[in-house]
This record gives sequence, structure tokens and C-alpha cells, in this order.
Amino acid sequence: MYGDRANDSPSLTGVDPNQASDFLSGGDGDDILLGEWDDDVLEGRNGRDLLYGGLGNDSLSGGAGSDYLLGDEGTVNLTTGAVTLGAGAGNDTLFGGNDNDFLYGQAGNDRLFGGSGNDSLEGDIGNDILYGDEGQITGANTATEVIISTNGAIGGADTIRGSDGDDIIIAGAGNDTNVTGENGNDVILGDNGRIAISNGNITRIETIIPAIGGNDSLAGNNGFDIILGGTGNDTIVNGIDNIADIMLGDNGVIVGADGSNQANDIFSKDEEFGGKDTIVGGTVRNIIVGGSGGSDRAGIKNGGDTLIGNVFDDMIYGDNAYITRNANNVVEKVEALLILKGGDDSIVGGRGQDTLYGQGGDDNIVGGSASAGSLDETDFIYGGAGSDVIGGDNASIDPVTREVKNLDTVNGAADFIFGDNGTLVFAEGKVISATSNPLGGDGDDTILANVGDDSIVGGAGNDRILGNFGDDRLIGDHGRILFDGAGRPTLITTIAPDAGGNDTLEGNEGTSVILGGTGNDRMTAGTGADLLIGDNGQITFRNGIALELDTTDANRGGDDIINAGDNADIILGGTGNDTISAGNDNADDIVLGDNGTVIVAGNIVSTDADFGGQDQIAGGGGQDIIIGGSGGTDASGLGGDTLFAGDGNDIVTGDGALITRNTVQVIQKIETIAPNKGGDDSIVGGKGNDIILAGFGNDNAQGGLGEEVITGDNGQITFDNGIVIQIETTHPEAGGNDSLAGDENADVILGGTGNDQISGGSDNANDILLGDNGVVARATGTSQANDIFSTAPTFGGQDEITGGDGQDIIIGGSGGVDTTGIGGDNLFGNAGDDVVVGDNAFITRNALDMIEKIETIFPDRGGDDRIEGNGGNDVLIGGFGNDTIAGNQDNDVILGDNGLLDYAVDKILTTLDVIQTTSPILGGNDTIVGNEENDIALGGTANDIIFGNAGNDILLGDNGQILLTDGIIKLIETIDPGVGGNDAIFGNQGNDLIAGGFANDLIYGDQGDDKILGDNGKFDTLFAGDAIVGADTNPLTLDFVTTTYPTLGGNDEIYGGLGHDQILGGTGEDTLYGDTGIETLDGNWILAGQGDFNGDGQGDLFWRNLADSRTLIWLMDGINVLQSRLLTPVPFDWNSVQVGDFNGDGKDDLFWRNVSGAIACG
Repeated sequence: MYGDRANDSPSLTGVDPNQASDFLSGGDGDDILLGEWDDDVLEGRNGRDLLYGGLGNDSLSGGAGSDYLLGDEGTVNLTTGAVTLGAGAGNDTLFGGNDNDFLYGQAGNDRLFGGSGNDSLEGDIGNDILYGDEGQITGANTATEVIISTNGAIGGADTIRGSDGDDIIIAGAGNDTNVTGENGNDVILGDNGRIAISNGNITRIETIIPAIGGNDSLAGNNGFDIILGGTGNDTIVNGIDNIADIMLGDNGVIVGADGSNQANDIFSKDEEFGGKDTIVGGTVRNIIVGGSGGSDRAGIKNGGDTLIGNVFDDMIYGDNAYITRNANNVVEKVEALLILKGGDDSIVGGRGQDTLYGQGGDDNIVGGSASAGSLDETDFIYGGAGSDVIGGDNASIDPVTREVKNLDTVNGAADFIFGDNGTLVFAEGKVISATSNPLGGDGDDTILANVGDDSIVGGAGNDRILGNFGDDRLIGDHGRILFDGAGRPTLITTIAPDAGGNDTLEGNEGTSVILGGTGNDRMTAGTGADLLIGDNGQITFRNGIALELDTTDANRGGDDIINAGDNADIILGGTGNDTISAGNDNADDIVLGDNGTVIVAGNIVSTDADFGGQDQIAGGGGQDIIIGGSGGTDASGLGGDTLFAGDGNDIVTGDGALITRNTVQVIQKIETIAPNKGGDDSIVGGKGNDIILAGFGNDNAQGGLGEEVITGDNGQITFDNGIVIQIETTHPEAGGNDSLAGDENADVILGGTGNDQISGGSDNANDILLGDNGVVARATGTSQANDIFSTAPTFGGQDEITGGDGQDIIIGGSGGVDTTGIGGDNLFGNAGDDVVVGDNAFITRNALDMIEKIETIFPDRGGDDRIEGNGGNDVLIGGFGNDTIAGNQDNDVILGDNGLLDYAVDKILTTLDVIQTTSPILGGNDTIVGNEENDIALGGTANDIIFGNAGNDILLGDNGQILLTDGIIKLIETIDPGVGGNDAIFGNQGNDLIAGGFANDLIYGDQGDDKILGDNGKFDTLFAGDAIVGADTNPLTLDFVTTTYPTLGGNDEIYGGLGHDQILGGTGEDTLYGDTGIETLDGNWILAGQGDFNGDGQGDLFWRNLADSRTLIWLMDGINVLQSRLLTPVPFDWNSVQVGDFNGDGKDDLFWRNVSGAIACG
């Protein structure tokens, strides 16, 4: 039936009594067509038509004009436009045509085509297919069906409602502002698209014609909905049902089980075309892909998507993605596509376990909800390219300032967050690997994790990461975290060291693991027992417990600032000039300024000695281990580390070191490594008992208030059960000019090689100070237990050492420029009973550190030292070289060259038993000043100058020994009689005992009752007796003085000085001056004559020795001897006969007769 051009009446109705299929065409005008029974075809054509399909599978076409098409029954109020749908059935097909049409499919599986114009479509009951504009269906009702948009540029602002049933909606071109699927599992495309169906199952959904689209408003509502917004600024909202939905804001493809290698995958396409979308997911497991293009692209301010996951377990992608799913539609893999294409998205995961990808652009991402109190679970967040702001739990992000704030401190979970892109690998529903993608962008991200044990990888760029509450794992740049089946980390490592930035990382509360990566990072750990690596590195775990920390990629690093906070922290600064604070707490921290390895239950070692920096490290109040490291600008002449140990018993090494520990972290050995690598370090100890190994370079080490152990260069400290048992220098070929100070308490300082300045401190403690190389042993259980001795005598320097006011042991050492003729050490004992050795020595001590023996070693090595004992009863030994030694105050024992002092002969170590020179042919021209009190000085080899000064001194010009019992001298004697020098000895005040020894000596007794031997001899206080004199057992009195070795001596000049002196010239042509007072000679001398031998009118005395034929004249002034002059010996076959002036010169002569009858006068 065909109508004409007029407005046709309702009589144009299918009235076949057999209920056949009718064809009704309204023609021009506003027609009303009713199909009624069976499968009718109704064409409204021109005009405003009303078409009612009625029962059956009808086909309705409105044609031109704003038509109303009802697939079944109902009423339309033409005045108000209200439509009341009636009953009906049938799979109807409705074509709206041009203009603004109203299409209602009603019951049945209907096909609605809105056509051009702003159409309103409602599928109603049934699985409907609704086109807002134009399209076609090929293979309809066959095994293979394709639904596709046609004439994609033609369209309008359509309103589409799928209503009940599993509907397919393709809104088409134009701004479709109200498109809803309603109930059922709907597929909604906001613009043009194509859908393939095989055997009733959708196998592929994709957007097409991307250049054309509109700003659509799409809602799936209840059911499993798939929504693709297409091009334009779309708003997509899903329902509040508990069914998972898939929503793509822009263009893309969703593949079903089509048998291809893309089966079940979801991926973006046509990324240049898109818009600023707003998507709100349903209640559970939404997959949301924002897409990109249009205003949603990089560089467009406020042009990105707003994506909200809602309640449970959403997967949200801010831009483009490829999602691989298995046959059960479970996501297996997600890859970002065209990461630089996206805009600045805002993503909120909501409650539940969400997976969020910001991808391109500067995104704002919240893993939880934008309100407090929401029960968030573990989120997986990927910032992607761009400078992203991420809040892991419930948080708010200011859209203008981009400031992120936590909204509560209770609700949250362990999140996995990537500042850029990354990959998570799951096994049995648990994360077993989290790896960032080095190609994932380089934005400056801000990440706030909040509650839970979070794992965060910042990626490239200058990131700011805050872990806040929980035991967080933070990596500033690219990295990988591996987990065991219980979700505990097994490995945390940086990767891709060339891509990094200047990051800020804060662990805050909890136990933090922080790896800064490459760049100048700022790290703050918080209150837990934290693990921090400033640059690249890795940490291995077992059962969630850290086993080992290693720096890696040492040629990459930055100038980091690290604040560990409270608790026992482990910090590895890595390469660069780092500033590190271990915290102000009393926990035991481990800090490496540069590269190294820390085995938590084992050793600590520096690595990569050529890569490092000038670090500043401050320990805390606990027993800290600080290793400065070396490399880079941390090199001698360029600079070094500044290390503050803080309070507590700390271990500090300026350069590289190996610390050997057992499995319960008890230290067994500390040793420097890479001995010729290091800088000019500055080290300050603190209040505790610190151990400092300064290492290579010109270092400055200040010990602090405790009992310090300091080595200026390379060294090794050995422990037994945590107690130091040996301190020694190592690698003597490498050292520097160090400045070392012990300050308070008993310190042990070994300067090592170089020109060192060493101070034991101004306290009263007993310091051990070695200028060069040596060993200080404790109770080691060996033959060297508790001993102190020099080593490596060819390596040393010109040291300046000052002891404190205690009983110090000072050994200058030798080597280098500390060589005779070039220079030597300056050694000052200060107050206290000090032992000071200018060169090398071996000091044997017992288990109570009491000295048993002092002996010089390496006797042919040494320099021209200056030694001052100052206050106290000092032992001063010059050693090899031309030394200047001053005892100054109190009773000093001084040896100019090599020698020994033995305290252990009588087993009473509080008194000295033996003083003896050694190595008699090795020594120098020494100057010795005893100064105050009763001094003992043995000059040793060569030409010495000795001043006893005040006190009753014992002065031996060459070699000798002194034996004592209970500290009281029993014998003084010269030894090695054929070796010595031309000495000048001045007894000065006091009753001195002086022996010149071998060679031509000048001796002044000066004031006091002196006993002087010009050459070799001995002084005995326990004389054993002879035929004339009985034995004496009182050591407090001098019993016997005698010369020895009559054939060995020199031409001495001796002045007794004031007092009652006793002088024995010994061998040689000696000149003796008695000065005032009667002088005495031993019993071998007889008075052989008297006369005025110098013509001064005074009677002089002529003496002859009956033992060795020597002759002697005393020139007198009354009873005072003005001068004692030793003459040439006269053989015993000549006898002095007469004294007289035989030549008339006014001076008496001696007349001699030989037993042969010969005569002589002289």
C-alpha cells in the first residue's frame, strides 16, 4: 500500500485477514503506518511519520523528516512528543533516515539505524543493535556477521538507550550526549566502529574512521559492558553492578576468541585521534584505557583524561595500551603504546586492588580514593612518560599546584608504583617481579605511597618519592624488584644506569630500602633499620631478611644527600660527592661513602677504588662503621672525605677498607685496601673509643674523647671476640703527610709513611705514638703479645710527635726523608714518665702492658732527630743519626744511638735492671742535654756532645752499660772499648760520674765532686774485693773506680771544675785540669818529683804511673790544681834523677838516667 503526498490517516494499516506480511509506504506528508501482524515493511518517506511495526519482524524506515518509529506497539503524543511503548514482539529493523528521528525497537532483537540528524533510539527489551547514524550489517543471522558504520561523516547528536538485553550501540559521528546501555552486557561505541560476530559470539570490536567523532556521553550501567568512546571529549560512566567492564576513552580494538594471535587482546589504535575523556568505572574489575589524541596529547594544558576506577580491582590506562589476555580473559601482560602521545591525565583507582597506568603526559594518579576512609588494597601504578604525581592510597592532588596530600594514615596497602613505565610478573596471583622500562619516559614524578609496605621505582627524571608509613622499597631511577612466593623481596636492584635523575626519596616511618640510582639524589629514610644506596646497586634477601648490599655501575653516580634517621642503618653512598648522616640515635650504623659490599651477617668491603667522591659523613651515637672510600675527586692533592664518627665506639676508615666479621657480626679484622688510592681526608672521632684508619693521602684525624686507635695511612686491626689484639701499619710504600690527634684518654696512633704530625692529647692518659710504620700487639697469645715494634724502616718521614701528660711511648721511626743528613723527627714527651725512641724500636711488654724491655732495631736506619722528654722520668733513645736529645725535668735515661733497657732481669718490672748501648759501630754525632735532676746519658758511637746539667748525672761519651738491682745502680762500665768518637761532655752541677770512652774526648766536670774517666773504665758500687780492699754489699756507695782496656783510648782534655774531683785520664796523651780543690789519682800513680815547671813561682807536682809508664804534671796554685797535663809515657828503664832549671829558662826541668847509663834532660 502506498500513500500519496497528503498526510495519510491511520487507515494505512496492514489488514490482511491471513495476517500476511505487509508493505506500507507513506510517501510525502506526515504519515502514520501500522504494520500490525507478521513481518511488515513500513516506509514513512517524506514528512513527519509515525511507524508502528506491530507484531512480527518488521522493517521500518522513516525517510526524510523527524519520524517516530516503534518496532512493535505503542502510542505517540504528537503534541508533547511523549511516547508510550506497548506490548509486542519481533526482531525489528528501524531506519530513521534524515532529520531528528525517534526509534523504539521494543521487544525482540531489533536493529535501529538513526541515520543523519539528532536521533533518539531505544532498543528496549532484547539484544538490540543500535546505530545512532548510518551503518550496515552483513551476514545478518548467519554464522559470520559484521556490524559496521557507513558514511562515517554523517551523523548528529543522538540519544541512545539500549535498555534491557545485550545491546550493541554504535553512536556514530556527532556529539552523542546520552548513550546508555542500561541492563545487559552491552557494547557501546561513541563514534564509528566495526563489530565482528561469529556463531553468535563477538570476536572483534574496533573503532574506525578515527578522524570523525564527537564529544559523547556514554553509560553502560548494569551488566558486563564494553565501551569505546572514539575520537572526541567523551564522558563514560558505568553502572554500580558487580560485573567487570571494559572502557576505552578513544580509539581501539577488543578481540574475542577469534583464533588469531591477538585473541582476547585489548589495544589502542589511531593514537593521533582522541580527546579529553572522563571515565568512571563500575564497581568491580574495570579495564579503562583513556587513549590519546586531540586535546588529550602532550603539551596541552588541562587536556588529559579523567579516569576513575570506583570500587574494586580496576585496570586503568591513561593513554594507549596493548593488553594481552588468555583464553579466560585474564590479563597476562600490559604494554604501553606510543608513550609520548598522551596528555595530562587524572586517574583515581578507588577502593580495591587497582592497576593504573598514567603513560604519556603529566598525570595525576591516586591508587585509592580521593576521600578519607576508603578501604584501599594493593595497587599497581605506572606513571609512564611525563612528570606524574602519584598518591598510592587515599589522597588528593590539587589540579593547579599538583600538591599531593594523604587523606588518612590508616587505610592503605602495599602498593607497587612505577614513576614511569614498568612490568609486573605474577605467579599464582602474586607479584614475583617488578621491573621498570628504561624506555618508559623521563618525567619528574612525585609519588606519595602512604600506608603499607610499598615498592616504588621512580624511573628516569628528577623524581620525588615518599614512602611514608610501612616498610617501603624505593628506587629513584630504573630498577627491578624480585619477590618470593610469600611476597617478600629476594632482590632489589637498579638497572639502566645511564638513565636517571636528581631524585628525592623519603622512607619516613618503618624500615625503608632506598636506592637512589644515577644522579644527585636526596634520601631520607626515617625511623626503621633502613638500607640505603645512594647510586646504583643491589640488595639481596632471603625470607625477607637482607643478606647483602652491593653498589654497581660505579662509573655512574651523583652527589647525594642521605639522612638515614633513627635505628641501625646500612648506607652505601656510591660514586660522587655525598653528604651522609646516619642519624642522631644510639643505633649501630654502617656507612660507606663510596662503592662497596656489605654482607649483613659477614664482611664489609670497599670496591671500585677509582670511582668515588669527596664525601661528608656523620655517624650517630652508636657503634658506627664508616668507610670513606676513594676515587674521583677523592684523591690526594684534589680533596678527600670529611668524616664525623659521632658518639659511641666507632670504626672509621678514610679510604677503602675490608672489615672481616663472623656470622654474628663480630668484627675479626679491619684492614685498608687499594693502598695507593685515597684522598686528603678529615676525620673527627667523638666521645667513644674510636678506631680510625685514615688511609692514603694527607689526612687529618682527630680522635675525640675516648681511647682511640688511629693509623694515619694504611693499616690493619685484628680482633679476638670483639677485642683489639693487634694494630699494625701496612703497605708502607703508600702514605701521606698526616695530622693525627688522640685528645682525651689512652690513645694508640701509628702515623705510617710520610711527614706526620701526631699529638696524644693534653690528658694524663698513657698514649702509644708511632711516627712511621709498626705494630702494637695486645694479648695475642703469641711470642709478640703486647709488644710494640717498628716495621718497614725504609719507609717513613719527618714526623713531629707530642705526647700528653701520661706515661707515653713514642717511636719516631725512619725512612724516606727521615734519614741522617736529610732530616729527622721532632719528638716531645711532655709530662709523665715517657719512653721516646727517635728511630726504630722493639718494646716488649707483659700481659698487663708493663714494659719488660726496650731495644732499638734496624740500627742502620734513622734520621737526625730532636727529642725532648720534658717532665717526668723519661727514657730517651736517639737511634741512628745525628740526634739532639733533651731530658729536661726529672730523672732521665738517655741513649744517643742504639741501645736497650731491660726491666725483666729480676722479674720486678717496676724497676730498671740493665741500660746498654748496642750496635756500637752504628750511630751519629748526638747532642744530649740531661737538664734537671739525676740523668743517665750514654752517647754511643761517633762524636757526641753531652750536658748533664743539674743533678748527679752519669755520662758516658761512647758505648757502655749500667746494671741495676731494685732500681739502684751496681755497675757502670764502658763496653766496646775500641769504638767511639771525639766527645764533649759537660757534667755541670752535681756530683757526676763521667767516662769519655774511646777517642779524643773533651770533658768538663764543672761544679760538684765528679769522678771522671777519660777513656774506658768502670764505676762499681758492689766491689767484690781484692787483696787490699774487702767486698762491699751496699749499692748506695761507690766502692771502686778504675780504668779498663789500657791500650784503647785517646788524647783527652779533662777539666774537673769546682769541687773535689777524681780524674783518671786513661790511655793517650791526656790533659787534666783540676780547677779548685784537691784532685785524686788511683794507687798506680806515685809522686816522682816537685818543681816550678811553668815558672809561675808555684810548686808543681810530677806524677808517674807504675802500671803503664804514663807521666803527669799538675800545675798548682797552692793546694789547687790549675791544670792536669798528661805527658808522653816514659819506659820503666828510665828513672827521674833530679829536678832543676838546667837550661836557665826560669822553668824547672827533669833529669833522667837509663839503666844502661844513658842520660836525658827535658
